[in-house]
Amino acid sequence: MSYLLCTLIVVLNPADQPPQEPAGVCSLIAATEIAEAQGATVKETKASAPDRKGNTAEQCFYVVEPFERSVSLEVTRPDPRQPASAAPREQWNRLFHPASNGTAPAKNAFSSPGKKKNARPIEGLGDEAFWIGDGQVGALYVLKGEVYFRLSVGGWTDETIRLQKSKELAEKVLKRL
Repeated sequence: MSYLLCTLIVVLNPADQPPQEPAGVCSLIAATEIAEAQGATVKETKASAPDRKGNTAEQCFYVVEPFERSVSLEVTRPDPRQPASAAPREQWNRLFHPASNGTAPAKNAFSSPGKKKNARPIEGLGDEAFWIGDGQVGALYVLKGEVYFRLSVGGWTDETIRLQKSKELAEKVLKRL
């Protein structure tokens, strides 16, 4: 009997188990958290992994009822299979901090003449954060270490509300990265 008990203890000991695969990108925000922020029910989550040269990207689309309140999250991490490639932080710097040629101020990748989609710095999120938006659409970009993510919430015509809801959900993601 004692032999059987020892065997069970060894089998059930988590230290002897292989490490679990990291949770997918859709686990970074719980459906209940989306529902609370958006005031609507999550019907489905759709995960995908678009091909990004040199890095690993994972996307999660939280389908919400009504559909226009759906949420999109994309996380970009270093690709362990390509350690010599440009890190996400380098991509971040190219997007948000391009070098100036010395004669004119540098513009970020989201600057465009006549449009209001310039990147606005957002304080208090991750290492650095920017809001890209206008009166109709918007996305919050957040950098933490060598990982960055883009978060976009739908269903709100007021940009202030969209930004606030994006910030609330970004805090959840940052806690779980």
